[in-house]
Amino acid sequence: MKLLFFTCVFLLAFSKVTFSDEVSTWIEFAHKHRTTLSQGEIEIIPHNNGDLGGTGIALFDEPISAVWQVITDYPEYSKFMPRNLHSEVLRHQQNTVFFKTRYESAFPFEAVENESRIVHETHNPNVLKMTWVAEKTNLEFNRGFWLLIKDQDFSPAVLVVYQTRFSIAWVPSTLAVGPSQKTLKATMQAARKRTQAHLPRYQPLGIRFAWENTNKNLVPSPH
Repeated sequence: MKLLFFTCVFLLAFSKVTFSDEVSTWIEFAHKHRTTLSQGEIEIIPHNNGDLGGTGIALFDEPISAVWQVITDYPEYSKFMPRNLHSEVLRHQQNTVFFKTRYESAFPFEAVENESRIVHETHNPNVLKMTWVAEKTNLEFNRGFWLLIKDQDFSPAVLVVYQTRFSIAWVPSTLAVGPSQKTLKATMQAARKRTQAHLPRYQPLGIRFAWENTNKNLVPSPH
């Protein structure tokens, strides 16, 4: 069964599947691990092709709008994300953000610098996704996503899926996979803690992009 699920995750990463298929796969996984997830644990799925990073799955006991505002609060990343030294929005247009960040590497490697293109998918207030690809980076490649799912079977908690996928030249994956997954888990823990802090910065009504000062991107909250 576990091998079958890893196969499904691999297909999600490297094939053209529908968005609903992707959401259904993670909901199915969450149901199978419901006991562990409901205790606040973060499940980590390693990549099976040698890439560093992995996929983390957890339940956040906060509104989906609050979680979304935290993970899209790009200028604040250096204040709460692990190892983040600098972060800034370069520009944005419609649902796309161009984002620059610099963070301390978890490996014997120079600081990681990325200029990424981030796409927000907010068509459904019950399923929100932001996907990034580093267009300029001193890694070999760097990409990933955050996916938030509000499903009645887990309500009022939100199912949070966070995936990172990257590679560092000259660093054997066998040595780096452990630290990369540790950082992934720490990032999810930091986002959860930030959400639980209920900071005034994150407005309770609607879903907006926290790095903007206007409400033009407001999305109605689900009832």
